[in-house]
Amino acid sequence: MRRILFTFPSLLLFAALHAQQQPTRLIIRGDDMGYTHSGNEALIKCYKEGIETSIEVIVPSPWFPEAVKFLRQNPGVDVGVHLALTSEWENIKWRPLTNCPSLTVSNGYHK
Repeated sequence: MRRILFTFPSLLLFAALHAQQQPTRLIIRGDDMGYTHSGNEALIKCYKEGIETSIEVIVPSPWFPEAVKFLRQNPGVDVGVHLALTSEWENIKWRPLTNCPSLTVSNGYHK
């Protein structure tokens, strides 16, 4: 217990000193790539113009194949995966990658 009490303040001091040496950075992340064609284009445009460096791609989304194509053409983008089991939007739905009756309605789309 004494070791933990000694180590924790030491870590805080190290973090404070390190933070003073490193400039603060702002990371702009684009979200929901693959949701729409226009969204895919806008996210890549923002990357190319230096507005963002990180993009999250929704899998599986309606425009996911196009998103993959755009990202392959721009290998410098920091890409994360935004996993989605269902679509929260009323007018945009997508099907799961595999047969999953507990998550879909009669037409095969997510509930």
